[in-house]
Amino acid sequence: MTNLPKLLYLPVINSSRKLFSRKLISNLTGEELITNFWTKGKSPFYYPYALISSFYGLDWFNYREEFNLPEEMFLYSDSGGFQAVMLDYANVNPLAVVSWQQKNSECGSILDVPPYEKLGTAQFGGNINKLFDVNLEKTQKNVDMMLKNWTNKKFELQSVVQGETPEQMIKWHTGMEKVARDNNIEFAGYAMSPKPANDPYKIALHGLLASRVAKDKPIHFLQATGGNALITIVYFNKLLKNRITVDSSTFSYGSRYGLFFDLYESFERKIHIGRVAEGREEIHANFDELPCNCIVCRHQIGKKIKQFEKCDWDFVNLHNICQTVNFVKYWDELATDRDYFMKRIGKERPELLKVFAMIDYGMKEGIEKAYDKYKNVISVTEQYHKSSNLMRFANKGTSEAVIPQVNVKTDEVNENV
Repeated sequence: MTNLPKLLYLPVINSSRKLFSRKLISNLTGEELITNFWTKGKSPFYYPYALISSFYGLDWFNYREEFNLPEEMFLYSDSGGFQAVMLDYANVNPLAVVSWQQKNSECGSILDVPPYEKLGTAQFGGNINKLFDVNLEKTQKNVDMMLKNWTNKKFELQSVVQGETPEQMIKWHTGMEKVARDNNIEFAGYAMSPKPANDPYKIALHGLLASRVAKDKPIHFLQATGGNALITIVYFNKLLKNRITVDSSTFSYGSRYGLFFDLYESFERKIHIGRVAEGREEIHANFDELPCNCIVCRHQIGKKIKQFEKCDWDFVNLHNICQTVNFVKYWDELATDRDYFMKRIGKERPELLKVFAMIDYGMKEGIEKAYDKYKNVISVTEQYHKSSNLMRFANKGTSEAVIPQVNVKTDEVNENV
């Protein structure tokens, strides 16, 4: 895996047999296309990198053969711990997971038992104290079994770090390292699990711990969602020498909700071109065709949106993946010129300046001191993420953006301060 990019976005393909697997005829040229992103010469957008949860992949032990994944494709296998918390019927076995991972993927994470409850906290964080020690012990048992059956050393098995404060994160990390020492094995890398996954301050905390413990090993950020989250990871990419990967499934809003990533503000502005999902507030755009001529959308020129079939919405997913890849590449290149990068951030995303200041302080003084100095801001974002404006704050990039002030008693937010 020496040829991987240093910073790599991984689309999540938590799939059934139906996802990204149809063949269809292009409206323009009549050539046969496959609406996935990994079949060279047939995919509208070729991108041989992805993440899949082992929880979904276990349905097919020979997953790569089943879905015709090319030999050169990099597949990261998440363990399925998130699904084990969120889904009542999820029963994931650590031996089955590590066997599947070694057969089908180049890199993957341990089967952790996240210290959250099903009702919202597994995605957004929350009160985890009562589950922390119990789930830490369960995770240690899973890890012990996985390490004893980790026989393919070409496969990178990564530890996972859970927790919302430095104390919790370090305790969890120390627990994983103890099991590794007992088995006389070192983890091949570290997967960080910030909650909420779109909170740049939580990503900053986890990145600071990763900078301490990972040494020269790869780092992965789980489920990082939104523009500010990805740019925070870009910032770490310029500070650290480690290979960094990050995954999200936000692109799937294309087929799920008819959301089309804007060409210029991919995460800040999603155009609702499809069916209106109940409870969603996006303004519906009544376009005739997709408003784009990217490498994906040009295959849909002449196809009316109101005539879209299920496979056509797969093109919207592919467009969203393409936009995300370009978004990460764009900001990562801008960050090579730090002065220019910071000026752009100050103008377009000023709310990130304090996040970056926290990171710089933490890299110098340590994660504990950084948390003590910025914990009041972090606690504000926690409260805000529990409000109905979760995604809007995580993605906000206007010049008026500020850290919101929260009335904890009423959970009301005042952004105009």
